[in-house]
Amino acid sequence: MKVRAGAPLLVRYYRERELETKITCVNCTLQFAVYGVFADCPDCAVHNSLQTLQMNLDLTRRQLDLLPGSK
Repeated sequence: MKVRAGAPLLVRYYRERELETKITCVNCTLQFAVYGVFADCPDCAVHNSLQTLQMNLDLTRRQLDLLPGSK
């Protein structure tokens, strides 16, 4: 095996921001993102299903408020 000196290979990252759900753990306040909706906090392992439900209900309320005649 031979090692050549030179520039290191570039590491490319791909993010699909539209699929990320940003979460702040209510137990330990760690901020993280998941693809999808349900996950355990990577720091304290608390499951976030109730928090995700509350975020979705808030989003639905805001969307309903944007409908004509909703106010």
